[in-house]
Amino acid sequence: MTSGLASGTRLARGARRVRAWLAARSIRARLLVGALLLCAVGLVSAEVVCTQLFRGYLMDRTDDQARVLQNRLGLLEVLAPRVNRIPDDLRSVLVRTGAVGTHAVVEFRDASGRTQLRFSTSDESAPPPELPPARSTPVDEPFTTGTSDPDDGQRYRVLVRERPGGGTVAAAIDLNPLNDTTRRLIRIEIIVTAVVLTGLALLGSAVVRIGLKPLADVEATAEAIIDGDDLSRRVPERAPPTTEIGRLSATLNTMLGRIDQSFAESSAAQERLRRFVADAGHELRTPLAAVLGLVELHRSGAASGAGQDRAGAKGAAGAKEAPRAEEFAGAQDITALLDGIEAEGRRMRLLVEDLLLLARLDQERPQASEPVDLVPLAVDALATARATEPDRPLRLDLPPGDEDDGPQPTVVGDDVRLARVLTNLVSNALRHTPSGTPVALRIGTDEAAGQAVVEVADAGPGVPPEEAERIFDRFHRVGDGRDRASGGTGLGLSIVAAIVTAHGGTVRCLPTPGGGATFEVRLPLRESAS
Repeated sequence: MTSGLASGTRLARGARRVRAWLAARSIRARLLVGALLLCAVGLVSAEVVCTQLFRGYLMDRTDDQARVLQNRLGLLEVLAPRVNRIPDDLRSVLVRTGAVGTHAVVEFRDASGRTQLRFSTSDESAPPPELPPARSTPVDEPFTTGTSDPDDGQRYRVLVRERPGGGTVAAAIDLNPLNDTTRRLIRIEIIVTAVVLTGLALLGSAVVRIGLKPLADVEATAEAIIDGDDLSRRVPERAPPTTEIGRLSATLNTMLGRIDQSFAESSAAQERLRRFVADAGHELRTPLAAVLGLVELHRSGAASGAGQDRAGAKGAAGAKEAPRAEEFAGAQDITALLDGIEAEGRRMRLLVEDLLLLARLDQERPQASEPVDLVPLAVDALATARATEPDRPLRLDLPPGDEDDGPQPTVVGDDVRLARVLTNLVSNALRHTPSGTPVALRIGTDEAAGQAVVEVADAGPGVPPEEAERIFDRFHRVGDGRDRASGGTGLGLSIVAAIVTAHGGTVRCLPTPGGGATFEVRLPLRESAS
């Protein structure tokens, strides 16, 4: 019991060492070792089976030789009247008749089991086989036995036959030639196995190296990316996509592409953030500087001084009217200063509100989700525009009001923010086109796409093609100008794009046929959204 446990412990320890050794090797080495082990097991198994079958074949031939020898002995017994008078040249007779071609021993026993005659067909000095007692000796069944000396290694194949007059005769064939042949076959098999495994090792190493070449390409690509930070590198896809290596290469290339895209987007986002912070600082600094300048102007007394100068210029009006004129002029200057401070404060408040709205949209906070009809929003936006510029030619194109004529422009979302989209687009058209330029607001649907379509078109100077994509960036102005005379913050179209994207829609800037710019907004219809 203790020895069994010790053997199991040693086997487990050896298995752990083998696993640790394999774990420290490369995939190429493990594949090669595994393939060689499988080949070795297969070869050895085949050789063991072949050896056993060949030995069985030789043993059957030996049994046939024993039977032939027994037949010859039976014929001689019929011819010879007494066993002990069988001539001494029986060996040569047996050899000449082809009864046996190797060393054999023949032993005659009487009915009592006593040996009457024993002779050898070739070597009398060879030790005879040790036969079991007569009663326990198998008859007509070949068996294998040794000699009286168990250390000499001599083995015989014995066939015992009963004699007609009583007693038995045993024919024993020496198995040394059979064993020598088997050992020689085993030596040949060992040499062939070693040669075959060596050849398989060399060939398998080349095959594994070629098969794992794509993995080496993967490794080289990864090292190049690590060393040079070159995310544009890709793994060569040499293997078909149906293979493991092909799928691995395609997957890695997809992953590298996404990583490259993520880095590019991150870099672009950082660049936009830096530009946004710089632009926001500039936009906030301008009204703050104006406010501080106006306060400093009032604090320095420039307003009251200006009033005194104007009052002194009116000395002909009399001494009583001069103080009243000075007081009136000073009040006008202070009012102008306060109006300027108020205007810049409103501008800053509008800018901060726009920034807060963009921040909320960037955080993707939940928004109201209810059916919104775009027609009333368009009517309100155009009414506000008419109040701002009564002389501006404005046009509103609406879809038919009957549902039988097609789907109505009803979407799902936040009505306040969607109203902001229409107001910003119309205000943008009024602000950036000359006075008197026609502006059209069109509301419609694209039944095939399941979208509501809003278009604000003008006949103004239009937007250059290279600016059409960047026009929705924050603080971006066509020509990268910084003119504040229009009163805008540079965030109107950015807010439009953010709100439309939050509602699952798209917005783009297109040229108006005949000149001008058209801003097209597409939002999912209520039926499509649901």
